[in-house]
Amino acid sequence: MNDFEPFQSDCGDLSVRHRLTSILVHSAANPTKEAADAATSLLRNTSAQFTLIGVGLGYLAAELARQGRLHKCYEPFAELQRYAGQCGILNGAVHEVQNGDALAADFRQIDCTQCGEIVVAPYVRALSDHLATDVREAVNRLQVANQSRKFYAPLIERNMRLNVSRWSALRQLQSEFSRSDKPAIAIGAGPSLDRCMDVIHGNREKFLLIAASGAMPALSAAMIQPDWTVALEARETLAGDLVFAAPSQKTVVFPWTHPAAFNNRELQLYGADENAIVTSGGTSAITAADLALKLTSGPLFLIGIELTNSHGSYANSANRLSADTRTPAPKFEIMRTALQEWAQANCGREITHVLPDGVVPVHGIRHASIRDFVKLVSAMKREYNLDSIL
Repeated sequence: MNDFEPFQSDCGDLSVRHRLTSILVHSAANPTKEAADAATSLLRNTSAQFTLIGVGLGYLAAELARQGRLHKCYEPFAELQRYAGQCGILNGAVHEVQNGDALAADFRQIDCTQCGEIVVAPYVRALSDHLATDVREAVNRLQVANQSRKFYAPLIERNMRLNVSRWSALRQLQSEFSRSDKPAIAIGAGPSLDRCMDVIHGNREKFLLIAASGAMPALSAAMIQPDWTVALEARETLAGDLVFAAPSQKTVVFPWTHPAAFNNRELQLYGADENAIVTSGGTSAITAADLALKLTSGPLFLIGIELTNSHGSYANSANRLSADTRTPAPKFEIMRTALQEWAQANCGREITHVLPDGVVPVHGIRHASIRDFVKLVSAMKREYNLDSIL
């Protein structure tokens, strides 16, 4: 294996590049100065410790360790870890450098709240397609989880403080569990929702509809009111979604939900937390799907939940910005992995993922094309019973 090529930089320090792509791991001019500048930038206005994903030859890791600010190092590329050991730059650092296999295996035990700021080296992001799938997913999860924590932590703290008085008075969601045997549809704001809207509208009473709040504008435009709405979002975008909720709309809120939901007196609110329904995965759509399984014993269809930016991000009318389809979006990969894990945990239930042509199915979930979904609904022989056609 010779994927990387060491070479002497302009200042005489050893540097290294990826052979196939010529992507630099360190500066070709002065790796030591590059690391010092990066450390200065990272340490500015924070007292955090740093977890470094992408060590290379060790310049930045050694600089952070020298200043007492290195929590742990991970090197996803085993070849670079060997080079780092040979060149000796990290000899002064007491922290063990773990390779990509350890990163993938240990990910579920890594608590982002306990490992300080996570820094993913630029070359790791640039070469992510050259990593093993499990290692790439682990790196992406850590990066996204860290960025999400930094963004959401102050929002969640504020929202929980503002919501506390109303939260204690809410009726609890669990009282509504297992009340139905209807087939259900969990609805996200993905673009496939547009193509399924007519069949949902034409068969509205045959289904229990549970919608992520992001789907509300599109559903309202089609004159469809869901039975339940999941208001998981801590950001103010939730307020724009709930404008489209009908009076007395059953809405599930959480302690951290944006106060716009708690302050909307027309909604019929139910309180829930992570012990009641799944809230992890980075998308309200999975929470809506989990709620559907708990509300009915019937089969479940997932619509508008493709969790990919290959066909555009969101349905028409959704109150969200679309992703740039020219670039990969780690968040979608993470969401799809979370959906796969959720489906595996509920493998005893009848779940069908409705997907447009060209979207790669999520492993372990039965899928149907949009055409097949339309045929399934049209072929219903008895109201609320899909068993004979699935």
